[in-house]
Amino acid sequence: MNKNNKFSMNLGIILSSLLIAAPVFAYHGNSTIVDRYLITPNKPLVQQKDLMRQVNQVVFPPEVKTVQAAIKYWLSFSGYYMMPLSMMDKSVRAMMQSPLPQIDRNFGPMSLQDGLETLVGKPFMLVIDRVHRLVSFQLKPKYTHLYKKHKARPKPKPIPKPDIGTKIKSFFSKNF
Repeated sequence: MNKNNKFSMNLGIILSSLLIAAPVFAYHGNSTIVDRYLITPNKPLVQQKDLMRQVNQVVFPPEVKTVQAAIKYWLSFSGYYMMPLSMMDKSVRAMMQSPLPQIDRNFGPMSLQDGLETLVGKPFMLVIDRVHRLVSFQLKPKYTHLYKKHKARPKPKPIPKPDIGTKIKSFFSKNF
């Protein structure tokens, strides 16, 4: 075999292997052909449309010691913020100061919503403001009688329905 034939044969093998290894992207209407047997739709994922459905897994760092710190850390990956504690009920503020359970230090994988509900526990209800991407919590009505029995804790006040726009503006002007 002469030198030119060897060169052209080697070049042919190299080029064909590059073509096989290179990903092929072809767009066909509402889908993209990514690989020989893989077609993906050209639309956002469900988790991108509804951020509360995104799935995360976290190992909380040692400086995260309370439920409040864990919630803030969990939300830091999500695009959501927690409503200031001053705007929440006293029962919620008391729960936020409780220590993060050891079992929750390695957290997930689970959806953002499930994670928030797990961190606060069954007695509390997650309140989501999807417009402003804020979360808050309320004591569920069936647990208020238990809270009233404890003399050491103050009586929870009902959370008023404030003009959320004004409070949001004041929150963001103070914090950002």
